[in-house]
Amino acid sequence: MFSTLPHSQVEKLSLAGFTHWKRYASNQDNNQGQQLIDQSELAERKRENLVIKGDNLAVLKILKKQLAAKVKLIYLDPPYNTGKESFHYRDKLNSSAWLQFMRERLKIAKTLLTSDGVILVSIDDNEQASLKALMDEVFGRVNFVITFIWQRKKGAQGVVTKNMVVNNHEYIIVFAKQKSKFHFKGLDRDQQGFNNPDNDPRGKWKRQYLQRFGQNFPQRTITNPQNNMQFTFETPYTEDKLNQWIKEKIIMFPDDRKKYPARKEFLKDYPQKKQLVSFLGLFPSKSATEELYRMFDGEKVFKNPKPVKLIKFIVEQTTAKDDLVLDFFAGSGTTGQAVLEMNQEDGGDRKFILVEQMDFIKTVLTPRLKKVLERGKMDASFVYCELA
Repeated sequence: MFSTLPHSQVEKLSLAGFTHWKRYASNQDNNQGQQLIDQSELAERKRENLVIKGDNLAVLKILKKQLAAKVKLIYLDPPYNTGKESFHYRDKLNSSAWLQFMRERLKIAKTLLTSDGVILVSIDDNEQASLKALMDEVFGRVNFVITFIWQRKKGAQGVVTKNMVVNNHEYIIVFAKQKSKFHFKGLDRDQQGFNNPDNDPRGKWKRQYLQRFGQNFPQRTITNPQNNMQFTFETPYTEDKLNQWIKEKIIMFPDDRKKYPARKEFLKDYPQKKQLVSFLGLFPSKSATEELYRMFDGEKVFKNPKPVKLIKFIVEQTTAKDDLVLDFFAGSGTTGQAVLEMNQEDGGDRKFILVEQMDFIKTVLTPRLKKVLERGKMDASFVYCELA
């Protein structure tokens, strides 16, 4: 491979150790792939999306030598160690064996991240606490960013369980290579509730009440300068601040003493035009599964893929348009689809490397990405290869 990678000059990646190269492009008839016998042809492309079949630890050891400090985002959806033999993976290890399995891979993953890079790992309750402790060890607790929660389904209404609880969520543990250099982009500020019914020249505003009941704040008394009507209430704001707002005509007084004054909170006064990222929300797993089934004409090819919208949100929040994304538990290829679609939406040129050792890389992952290329009518391609 020959690759122009983010934060670096053009660098050559060794072709040794990989075989069976084939390129799939959006402009190929029937998209059966172009066999790359002459690997110099691959070098001429300079940058590729890669799909690699092989044991991910072995592949990581090869990539470690060539991609150190060049990957901006690593997203992983490893086996959750549920104690069951899953649809795809051996998922029944004792906890210490599972942690060693993850430790070996996470240590290499750390070396691949850029200084402002980030790794996000999906997990559920089975190993969430253990994985967090392991990532504290590997990445350093000081580089812990957040543990996100997202809903897989709505609460089951009308369903009674033995202990009257239901699990409907999963976690995404987030660590930065260097926390001081990493940040999410933030959400576009929601303007719902802001309007300007009185045509205030200061722009859109929303009503914020001043009183706070039952929180042991001091009582303040303010006077409406128009009619000298006084209002007394508990509030966290000082008298000086309240009087300043009265002078600036920010406080709105009611006509009834039984009601309470409020202030105008102007949209323009928010120091940040972005909102913080906290709870990720609902991304129905069932819908993600059904979407994949539709891509394969109703055939049940893969159980419980991650929702594309969830991974696209992660890609959008953590990467620039020319960054490199790595997923070495690639599964059905959701990360690849998310990157391709994100590029199409914002004109980006992000590249992905997907690693998967199971045979469904040929029957699900690769055909899925081919379908994404065809459906999106995008000028893009990816190269498939196998660990020799």
